[in-house]
Amino acid sequence: MVWSVVCLVLGSVLGLTACDATKQKENDYRLNFTELNLNVGDRERLELSGNGVILLEGVEWYSSAEAVAMVDNGRVEAVGAGEAAITAIYHGESYTCSVTVLSHRTVQGDGFQLSCGVTERPDSISF
Repeated sequence: MVWSVVCLVLGSVLGLTACDATKQKENDYRLNFTELNLNVGDRERLELSGNGVILLEGVEWYSSAEAVAMVDNGRVEAVGAGEAAITAIYHGESYTCSVTVLSHRTVQGDGFQLSCGVTERPDSISF
């Protein structure tokens, strides 16, 4: 409301129109990732930002499945295979990142690829 009054006053003095159209909405925030694919043990940093600013305070972080992915102040740690939703809440608005955690690691080198870890069929080995 204050912004509208300022726009009207400045608009009439300077001859400007459509001042509200240039103002970014208050809730126009975004996470830097909406999807993450991680391996067990990986870590990634989620950031909520808007209006050119990364929000460091006032954001509440939650994980839908802490056995899969834990979150602490935006730092996500993959702890077990599965899927989780990491949610940031800021001023009553929620922003979500879907996280898929795999339980294996793949290492690639010159002419080889090695994948190790738990699979759906733990009784099988493949090379």
